[in-house]
Amino acid sequence: MTKRIPPTPLVLVVEVDPDIRELLVFFLTRAGFDVQAVADGRELLQWLERVKGPVIVVSDINPPYVSGGELLTHIRERGLRSVRVVFLTSRTQEKEAVRMLEAGAEDFLRRPFYPRELVARLKKIGERICAGG
Repeated sequence: MTKRIPPTPLVLVVEVDPDIRELLVFFLTRAGFDVQAVADGRELLQWLERVKGPVIVVSDINPPYVSGGELLTHIRERGLRSVRVVFLTSRTQEKEAVRMLEAGAEDFLRRPFYPRELVARLKKIGERICAGG
């Protein structure tokens, strides 16, 4: 009997720091995700216009050129229901995390984060997306 590998969404990493971006791509690819990476919010929005199917965006809360709130508004206004956003941030204010979650973010992790925890969270989100949730 062969083990069934569940479908996984594309993970789109948005990170301005090339070292962190490379590290994220490494860990997520190693975990079995199809990963693309961009350096800023403009590149992200261009990707979202072209990509088909489920996507998980892993992004700093305020990447260059597009704020986290603007990103969530863009996704909502275009009806991109299969796109989920996980924000990474070094900010520690609870109110900002709550505001982003209420605006439609799927999850919110504070830096420094544990790569295995991020992978586990993304796998759960991927399962929900692929199950139609």
